[in-house]
Amino acid sequence: MNQRVHSILGFVFLVGVIILAILILQTAPNLSSISSLNSPIPTATTQWDPLKSPIPTSVEPFDPEKFVMAGVAEAFPSVDGTQPEILLRRKITAAEFPQLGLGQPHWNSEPPMELFLLKGNFDTTKFGLSNKAGLTAVKYIVLVIDLTTRSATYTGLSKNGEDIKTLLSLVTPEPQPTQVTR
Repeated sequence: MNQRVHSILGFVFLVGVIILAILILQTAPNLSSISSLNSPIPTATTQWDPLKSPIPTSVEPFDPEKFVMAGVAEAFPSVDGTQPEILLRRKITAAEFPQLGLGQPHWNSEPPMELFLLKGNFDTTKFGLSNKAGLTAVKYIVLVIDLTTRSATYTGLSKNGEDIKTLLSLVTPEPQPTQVTR
């Protein structure tokens, strides 16, 4: 059991690093545009004119859904090429982890977090840890995102949903159209 816990923690760390790398690459400035700048680089002898080259005052806001979808597409590509479906997206607290079947969190503070439950046909063969556990394809992925650090704090894989029944019970089914008979 202890080796399994270490494997799972290592896997979660690896997925978090990959998702962070993807986020950094997506938000990095386009380096090819630097050569097209016509203004000199400000130095001690050059005055910087904010009217000609203003400092950006806004940063693109963090979009957890975009972050999750990009990370999952990279780490767990779709076996059949279809887009994963977000079944559940909600705020979550550390106290809810055990109640939802996610185990006991192991941290001292509680950042704002958001839980995502995705359904799809995910390939897990990119990572040796999932192969050692006997998982090569899964139907569900559970991710909990730390909204402060913008990283995954929990990643769970479920082959068929049996081990995440509590989470699946929270999914609100799509309303079915009703037929009026006269």
